[in-house]
Amino acid sequence: VSAETQTAQVSVTVDIAPELQNRFQTNDTLFIYAKAASGPPMPLAAVRQPASGFPVKVVLDDSHAMMPSLKLSNFQQVVVGARISKGGDVRAQSGDLETLSAPLAIDNGPVSIQLTVDQVVP
Repeated sequence: VSAETQTAQVSVTVDIAPELQNRFQTNDTLFIYAKAASGPPMPLAAVRQPASGFPVKVVLDDSHAMMPSLKLSNFQQVVVGARISKGGDVRAQSGDLETLSAPLAIDNGPVSIQLTVDQVVP
């Protein structure tokens, strides 16, 4: 493992917009993920956990890769998202809560981002 592949790391802090605090249960599922800013639509890295204890902090890196051939370290820019799923499904469903970042450069070492879940999936 080269030093270059170890630098693809995104520290993510996720919080909930005040107006959505009562729109989910603590047994709902929180997905935090990063996908290529331009490229394959599937997440490059993802974490799944209960939707509780906000603000939640996680670090996404190559150890969270969904597929060995698609890793954070293979891309220069990603978008980071968070979704609270009522049914625990990876795919967005109507009524889920979510947010998505602007493209984020990850090729110059570890980065940090704060996300606020503030949208309801139509």
